[in-house]
Amino acid sequence: MLSEESFQTLNNGSLRIHHLRVQDTGYYLCWAENLVQRTYAQIRLEVQGIAIFYFN
Repeated sequence: MLSEESFQTLNNGSLRIHHLRVQDTGYYLCWAENLVQRTYAQIRLEVQGIAIFYFN
């Protein structure tokens, strides 16, 4: 489970994960509902490693 400090829900409904780690790999569920219906989508996020860039 993500801690409150590690994620942010944006105004457009997107989820921003701060300081992404390999341990954040897993399934994430997004759901929405109104008076007429409820819907959801599940995605799998796979974090393969950290990219390190070197500049000269």
